[in-house]
Amino acid sequence: MKIKSLIAITTVILLASCGAASDKVEIAKAKDVCEKTITAIDKGEFDNVKDNYYSTEFSAGTSKEDLTGKFTKLKEACGDLVSYTLKDSSSTAEIGFPAQAVLTYEVKHSKVTTTEKFVVINQFDSYRISSHSVNN
Repeated sequence: MKIKSLIAITTVILLASCGAASDKVEIAKAKDVCEKTITAIDKGEFDNVKDNYYSTEFSAGTSKEDLTGKFTKLKEACGDLVSYTLKDSSSTAEIGFPAQAVLTYEVKHSKVTTTEKFVVINQFDSYRISSHSVNN
C-alpha cells in the first residue's frame, strides 16, 4: 500500500513539474510587452498601459487618474525617451509559484537614465506586467 501511494505521489510531482516547465514565460514575448510599455508611457498613452500591459492585480489598486498623475510626474522628472537597452532577463517556473519573467532595462531619457525592472506573467493567455519599478 505504501509503495502505491509513493508511486502516485511521485507521478503527481513529476507531472506538475513538467507542466510548470512548459508554462515558462517566454522572454521574447515578455520583452515585447515591456518595450511597448516603455514607448506607451513616453507617448503619454497611460490608459493603454493600464488596460493592455499591466496585470489586473497590479493596476487594481490605482485609478486611471492616479496612474496618469504618477506617469506625468515621472515623465516630467525624466524627460523624453531617448533609448532603452535590455540589461538582464530571466524566466522561472517553479511548483507552487506563478511562472514569470524578470527583465531589467537601462532607459535613457533626455534628463536622466533610469533602471526599470519588469516582472511579466501570463494572465489569461496574454502577457502582462505584474510589477514595474523605476530607479535612477
